[in-house]
Amino acid sequence: MKKIVKIVSIALAIISIFLSLSACGGKEKEIIGMWYDDDGEVLNVQKDGTYNFEGEYGSGTWKILDDKETIEFTDFYGMTKNIEITQDDLGIYIFYHQERLYKDAYPSEEEISKQEEEIPKEREKNATELDAFDGISYEVSGISPYCKVTINVQNCDELVKRYVTFKLDKETYANGESAIVTATLSKNTGDAAYKLKSNESQYMISGQAEYISSEQQIDKELFEKEVNDVITASISSSIGTNILCDVSDMKFLDYETRLPDANFYSRNGIKKVNSTYKVTYLSCIKEQKKSMANEYVPYNRLSYIYCLDVQGDVNGVICEGKLYVNITAENIVRLPDGSIIWNNEKCDFKVSTGVDGFDNCVANTIMSYSDNYDISKVEIK
Repeated sequence: MKKIVKIVSIALAIISIFLSLSACGGKEKEIIGMWYDDDGEVLNVQKDGTYNFEGEYGSGTWKILDDKETIEFTDFYGMTKNIEITQDDLGIYIFYHQERLYKDAYPSEEEISKQEEEIPKEREKNATELDAFDGISYEVSGISPYCKVTINVQNCDELVKRYVTFKLDKETYANGESAIVTATLSKNTGDAAYKLKSNESQYMISGQAEYISSEQQIDKELFEKEVNDVITASISSSIGTNILCDVSDMKFLDYETRLPDANFYSRNGIKKVNSTYKVTYLSCIKEQKKSMANEYVPYNRLSYIYCLDVQGDVNGVICEGKLYVNITAENIVRLPDGSIIWNNEKCDFKVSTGVDGFDNCVANTIMSYSDNYDISKVEIK
């Protein structure tokens, strides 16, 4: 029995030594040869336990360590570095001086390019799918066509919040337009791989307050009443004064022909004013000029032209004259409930005057803005 145990022990020892030598020989066979970097420089590992590298002074030595996997390289100056042989789809390589050196030949550009294409495909194939638009919501503010859309991701998945960004196709929108929202997945997701279920979504803009842009959107009865109230109030406040529609010099009175020697400043006030409606114009900013609209450049203007026949007392002589008045509402907005406001909800008017006739009043206060506005006459029955 003792003889059998002894024989078995000897056999196991022999097998162990054989396996050890085989492993060592296998690693030695792998490391010996020519290793190339991407510049074509060669690391030459020789069977006698030495190596040399192009551009590096002197020769070094190498040996396989006890773990049978790690190879220790010692350069000419005695500095050591541990090297492991690795394999990928491009071939067998080692890291030397922070570079990959492939055995026998460095991969061609075509092989590398193909591999670079395959890696993302493989990564995407095994990636976790994220629904970027699940839970997303939108807030719309402003007046059409200058509505702005805000994207809210508060109710989205935490991974979406962390790795997905959203972008709108433009800055402002009008009612009836769709905002196109693009989702982009971050390239920096660590070791985890993700892909998006969808990269794009749309959100329809509707129900917002909007600037009027056509005659059909105007509440004519509302404006006629409001403008008539302005005319009536201006006339009433002018009687007995020298001021009508903010005009105080009364040059519209024919005092020069009726009383040539009259003192320019000696007047006894306005006695009577009659108003006559002339015409209405709607001015809407041109499509290519919409970006210009601001607090100083209105989006739209609705202008009523009136002729005021005035009688005034100049040093006891009754003189007559005509004052042409443009009463304008700016930035007219129709609210979602159908009601109309203008001038930033103040609903007051701007008044412009002219003393050189109807045509000049229209030319100076309306048509002079035609480079920025499409101007049309509004029929008032």
